[in-house]
Amino acid sequence: MTDTPDRPGDQQGSGEEPGPEDRPGRYPPYPQQGHPPYPQPGYGTPYPYPGPPQPGHPQPGGYPQAGGHPQPGGYPQGAWGQQPGWGQPPGSVPPWQAPRPGIVPLAPLSGPDMLTGALRYIRSHWVVTLVPSAVVMLVLVAAQLLLQFRIVGLVNAAENGASADALGAAFLAEFLWTIGLVVVLSLVLYPLVLSMLYGVLVPAVLGRTVPFGQALREGLRRVPSMLGLYLVITVLGLVVVGVGISLAVLIGVAGDGSGLAILAAVLVGIAAYAAWFWIAVTLMLAPPALVVEGGGVGTALARSRALVRGAWWRTFGILLLGVLVVVAFSVLVSIPTSLLGAGTMTSAISASPGEVPSLAAFGTYFVILGIGSWIVGTVSMPIVAGVTGLIYLDRRMRTEGFAQELAAQAGTPGA
Repeated sequence: MTDTPDRPGDQQGSGEEPGPEDRPGRYPPYPQQGHPPYPQPGYGTPYPYPGPPQPGHPQPGGYPQAGGHPQPGGYPQGAWGQQPGWGQPPGSVPPWQAPRPGIVPLAPLSGPDMLTGALRYIRSHWVVTLVPSAVVMLVLVAAQLLLQFRIVGLVNAAENGASADALGAAFLAEFLWTIGLVVVLSLVLYPLVLSMLYGVLVPAVLGRTVPFGQALREGLRRVPSMLGLYLVITVLGLVVVGVGISLAVLIGVAGDGSGLAILAAVLVGIAAYAAWFWIAVTLMLAPPALVVEGGGVGTALARSRALVRGAWWRTFGILLLGVLVVVAFSVLVSIPTSLLGAGTMTSAISASPGEVPSLAAFGTYFVILGIGSWIVGTVSMPIVAGVTGLIYLDRRMRTEGFAQELAAQAGTPGA
């Protein structure tokens, strides 16, 4: 009687590739010659997670070694039949192999992917992204110009002998009125613009366009929730920073202004701002979560905290990269406008030496600088929103396999 091997792993050197019934999951792995049997002491259940490849041991990925030994299938197949690489979530493929129906590949994204995706996002939906931002910035710049013109008028009144007390009261009234107007307009317009910007993000990823009217209607519907979200975040920041500053003041007063007390107060103040900075980054993904998932304020805050958990530094780094791009763009725009404004003011001063420039000269100077601020704000707002929204989608693709859902919505073959 010929003895037959009890298990396929005993047929070493046969050169035959194991069939599906021989793969791991049906039979446990077997010891190889010259190596201790699996599982080794210190491991739990066999192959709970793939470990780094070792010489002579089975390699991750499910391909058989020479000698006919079955391999542990530590990684599941990707959404499009590819093996995800090290550090990629199950069900994903590298960005260069993933389909891209819209502004970014349907796969976990890198920082440069998000920056280029944000620019494509603006280009593909320039009406929905740039027009609302331009309107909001126009209103804010107009309020700023109004305050500046009033200040110049008060300066001219002081030159003509007006009372200092009256001018001080008038300046305070103008300042408070302008600030109040800006705050009220921001509370209405800023949530609307953000709701519109995040509302067209997923369609842009899927390669679809959203008409301006539809984006406006959906944005108006989300304004109350977005306003509530920002009020909660603002109040939270005021509480954290306020408590820290109050403690710092109390420490400084209790220490009678000694060097040690001042140092402790400064450290407490820095810690308060650091805590608020950490909270702000942790809650940065709440606005896109609110718009995309349609939950309430509390749900959006919880979603942002869950998505950022374990990736705070990566989230911060990509946000910082986006801010640096905005700063670079701001410098490029501000340099020519500042030079042009300074030139007009210099010409006005040269025309009337020893006199205060006229209101028209100040007005020209302020308008030129305001145009630069308007351009920077119009472009910066969609860039920051695009980067933030793509960080949100990236975190969902990395932790929840959201790429497969997006591919199914896009009708990508093989999704």
